[in-house]
Amino acid sequence: ATVIAGEWFHRREQKSSDRAERAKGFTYVPAAITGTGLTGIYCTVIFAFVFYQLLSPSASLVILAGAAFSSLALSLRQGPLMAVLGLIGGYSAPLWIGGAEPNYYLLAGYITAISVAATLLMQKIRHAWISPSITVPHILWMLLLIESIPIEQLFSWLAIFLSLSLYPLFAVPRMGWMLKPRYRHYQGKWTHPPTGIALAMTLLVLSALARMSSVDTAEMIYFYAFFTAMIWLPAIRKTWSLRVYVPSILVPSTAIMLLSIALES
Repeated sequence: ATVIAGEWFHRREQKSSDRAERAKGFTYVPAAITGTGLTGIYCTVIFAFVFYQLLSPSASLVILAGAAFSSLALSLRQGPLMAVLGLIGGYSAPLWIGGAEPNYYLLAGYITAISVAATLLMQKIRHAWISPSITVPHILWMLLLIESIPIEQLFSWLAIFLSLSLYPLFAVPRMGWMLKPRYRHYQGKWTHPPTGIALAMTLLVLSALARMSSVDTAEMIYFYAFFTAMIWLPAIRKTWSLRVYVPSILVPSTAIMLLSIALES
């Protein structure tokens, strides 16, 4: 009911051209009302699962994912406050919804879905702060999962979700989904540094490699292909790359040498 009230209030505000401009800021009152309703949904699901065991972990995660996606979608109408709520609620939900034996594929798929949805939102509203708000929690979640997942599942999980992470985090914010070098973006060297992201992705690979007792041929080929993708991904369209990606080439090049030394030993 509170979410509906926030939407009703938003539509009334939009009838006035002067008050409609307030939706672009963080002090938009209808967004605060809607955010209160969505926070109530988050708290209801968390209490129902944690304290009363009324919901299963998967059902709780699905409801929280729906609330997070709704908040991100509503930010197109009610401003950046809804985007902040969606990002915080989306990335923090798995911290509350856990179990003795978590499904690592479901959890990583959920985090990836939140990141992809937030990246789509970033291309619509074009706020520079959204990019680090996606990259930092996504990398931290991937690192946590790599350190927690059973070794027998590690490589198959890595091949799926580490590959899915590279594209939206490394290339899309500055080049778009079609990898256009002249794509208009609002990212600066502090909000989306390709070299820093390449370093973070390299550390994820090396942390996974450190947990693996042995590496077969298929796994070796994947690791080499992953680092090669970081070199060639920005130049995949008409062999023309953005200048900002040039320093990032040093990171995967060094990682390839370290990988070769590690595999040799």
